[in-house]
Amino acid sequence: MKLKFFFILFIVGSTMTAQEKFSYGFHGGIAYAVLKTPGLSFDDYFSTSNGLLLGVHGNYNVSKHSSFVANLTFEQKGATTNFAEIIDPSTDMPFGNNGEIKLNYLVAPILYRHTIGGGKLKVFLNAGLFLGILVDSETNNHPVEEFDTTDFGFSGGLGFDYDFSEKKRIFIEFRSNIGSKSISALMNSNNTKLESGSNNIVLGFTFL
Repeated sequence: MKLKFFFILFIVGSTMTAQEKFSYGFHGGIAYAVLKTPGLSFDDYFSTSNGLLLGVHGNYNVSKHSSFVANLTFEQKGATTNFAEIIDPSTDMPFGNNGEIKLNYLVAPILYRHTIGGGKLKVFLNAGLFLGILVDSETNNHPVEEFDTTDFGFSGGLGFDYDFSEKKRIFIEFRSNIGSKSISALMNSNNTKLESGSNNIVLGFTFL
């Protein structure tokens, strides 16, 4: 009987510890996205395009101040072209007039989070990598097949957590995603390729 009792206590304790290590929730916000050409200013070819983001997240708590965060987010990216210097490789001609490039991604960042403070209000820093999967693309109301299906890059942010109950938390984060690979076969007149970038304002709710 004693062995069974201690075994039950061990199982319950292990389960509670596991629950304390994991948390999960959902988030949404605004993405200020742009396409960029390496070596040139963001404004040389494109201007910012605003979109929405919506997703879920999970945290694995290593310690009181350290954790790993995984997100899965639907994010609207893209840009507004300033002039028609984007070249279609199939025709070697300008792709189109000024207009919008719309790119919808599923973005999956894996981040290390460091939390500062121990009260209800805490500051946190995030840094890591992201993988993006393109689910839809459109330019000047015409589908664009030349865009790659994947994107990859670096992600980092600064945010604030607030515990408004023992098991519930809200947060706001200011995050930047910087693409590090070419996302399209389309080239501008300088033969430089396109990379993605975005600055995000994220609001979230976490169950502890």
